[in-house]
Amino acid sequence: MLSPFSTISFVALLGLFTATLSHFSLLDLPMLSSNAARHQPDLDAPIPADRPVDPWFDDAKIGIIVHWGLYSVPGWAPPSGKFGSNPDWKDWFLTAAAPANNPYAEWYLWSQTLPDSLTSKHHAATYGPDADYYETFAPIFANETRSWDGSVWEKWFRWSGARYVVVTTKHHDGYTLFPPSSPHPQLPPHLSHPPNDLISRLMKAFRNPRTPVPHHQRLKVGLYYSGGFDWSFEMGRDVNTWGPLPPKSAEYASWADEHVRELVNRYKPDVLWGDITYPSSPPSAFVPRLLNDYFRKVPHGLVNDRWFMQLDLASAAPRLSNDETYEGDFITPEYTRYRTIPSRKWETCHGVGFSFGYNRMEDGDITGSQGRRELAISAGAEIEGFASVAFNQWGGSIRDKGVPKEPRGEH
Repeated sequence: MLSPFSTISFVALLGLFTATLSHFSLLDLPMLSSNAARHQPDLDAPIPADRPVDPWFDDAKIGIIVHWGLYSVPGWAPPSGKFGSNPDWKDWFLTAAAPANNPYAEWYLWSQTLPDSLTSKHHAATYGPDADYYETFAPIFANETRSWDGSVWEKWFRWSGARYVVVTTKHHDGYTLFPPSSPHPQLPPHLSHPPNDLISRLMKAFRNPRTPVPHHQRLKVGLYYSGGFDWSFEMGRDVNTWGPLPPKSAEYASWADEHVRELVNRYKPDVLWGDITYPSSPPSAFVPRLLNDYFRKVPHGLVNDRWFMQLDLASAAPRLSNDETYEGDFITPEYTRYRTIPSRKWETCHGVGFSFGYNRMEDGDITGSQGRRELAISAGAEIEGFASVAFNQWGGSIRDKGVPKEPRGEH
């Protein structure tokens, strides 16, 4: 059964956008595609800047990113506006104005530990002034997900017209949805991951659906990993320490690297989605070997650009791409739309509201049927049509109507 804390974020995928864009078509992709023969890399070899991208990505115009973790239990943030609407990002996250400006519910731990923030006041009033984030929410999350198996998500997402799903395996709070081989150095097991391997259950549900699904209609599954932030190691409150971003200890770098390699070896994700760079300095000196190993094991796999971000939030914006160095298979603008068609493949990330994580403070004022119609019509441009559709309401509408035999979209 679906946890009531769950939420989704829609992703408009516009790989190579043309005037003949066809919504929701998908090529039949075997597990080992033609790219398998083209790309069996030497681990130490540079990744070609023009590395061929598997055809499934060109035709998968819509994906779903699921932000799911301890922050889903409180599911709370002030719905203060779209990310980027405040021209000074420091005011959004760090200064006295931050408590009113950060609408990301998945940043609950960060906001909750800011003195006098709206989230801090909500947390104290709801759970108690001394309620620890991990000790309060980990037992609830573990209990609520004990019988979860992913089959409902598989039906709903396939029916929506989406062609791939990316799920957070570890967000910025450091809590993983899988049991890592190496224990967390800072937290006991019951506070650092659920007792069940939720990622394994997800993969089983999507790759071996209970109801037989033709291979070309099965959703690809990607895994998200936050490398640059891990607040269970280091909060990084001082804006002047935000560059480079990741926790600076060798212990964290080793732990994170083991995680990513486990994700590749255990689950063979179709997309390896990194967030906010990677714990090596600079990322370009270490990430290619990791990704070459991934491409060996998942020849049709894709990675995004955020593995390569060299970012100092105190003073500079990320360098998104150049034409001579491999920096991922697609770029990932956040709450952003391009005025012109980029030369690179791209995936624009936009929550169904102002938050990627479930936020009970946001109203779902678009019905499920309206939301799905907007998804089909405006996947290429007006993705903001989903601005206030919360997953529990959108999903509830689908549940009430039942799951049809055929998914939405063209085949």
